[in-house]
Amino acid sequence: MPFEIGTFPVTLFVLPQELPENYIDLLNANHAGSIDLVKDEPGIGWASGRCLLDSKIEQSTVLWNNLIYISLRKAERKISSSMLKAWCQQEELVWMRANGRSNVSSKQKKQRASSPEFIGIIRLV
Repeated sequence: MPFEIGTFPVTLFVLPQELPENYIDLLNANHAGSIDLVKDEPGIGWASGRCLLDSKIEQSTVLWNNLIYISLRKAERKISSSMLKAWCQQEELVWMRANGRSNVSSKQKKQRASSPEFIGIIRLV
C-alpha cells in the first residue's frame, strides 16, 4: 500500500448526495481489468486503493476509515526508445549481412521503418 512507503497523490471529493447502496457494483462495472488484456487501445478503469494491479473492488479493499480509497488506472502498451533502437540495429545488421554492406543508408532506413512487416513487429509488443 502506498501509505507504507513513498509518496502518492490524493484527491478528495465531497459527494453532493448520499453514496448509492450498490457503489461497489457500480465501481466493478467500470473496473480496470487484467493488465494482460491491454493491447492497442489503452485500458482505463477503477482499481482498488491497495495496488494499481488489483482490479477486484470489494469493501475490504476500498474502505479506509470511512473513506473510499480507489485509483483510476490508465494502462498502455508502449515500446521504450532503447528497445526500439535495439530492434532497429538488429534489423540493420541482418540487412547488412544479407547485402554484403558495412552500413545502411538513411534512405534504406526510412524505407524499412515504413514497411508493413516492421510496423507489424512494433504492434505485437
